[in-house]
Amino acid sequence: MAAARLSASGTSTGAGWRTHPNTLVTFPPPSGSNLTLQQEWGNAPFRAEGVGATIVLPYPAARVRVWALDGTGAHGRELPVAAVAGGAQASITIQAGYKAIWYEAQIKPTLTTAQARP
Repeated sequence: MAAARLSASGTSTGAGWRTHPNTLVTFPPPSGSNLTLQQEWGNAPFRAEGVGATIVLPYPAARVRVWALDGTGAHGRELPVAAVAGGAQASITIQAGYKAIWYEAQIKPTLTTAQARP
């Protein structure tokens, strides 16, 4: 089984992140900010803006399962997978409401003729 991981977020920040030269960053940062962290990555808590998107994978929907991942990388909510392009591709939609910035797609392998024989 193959797996792919996706990261999707809008604005993100940690407490104490700084732009340089030495300016505290607000959340979300002002439009047009030149965000350079250098070595000041900040501290917990980390905050990220969830985003919505539709992603099409080049695998039949019947072979694909997708989960939103929690902060530890564990499977959370399983997402619905829709068949598109006559069933040849899988479409998933992520939403800010899933409260996740990481997702995992598992793709089941295709059976070869030899594997399908009893």
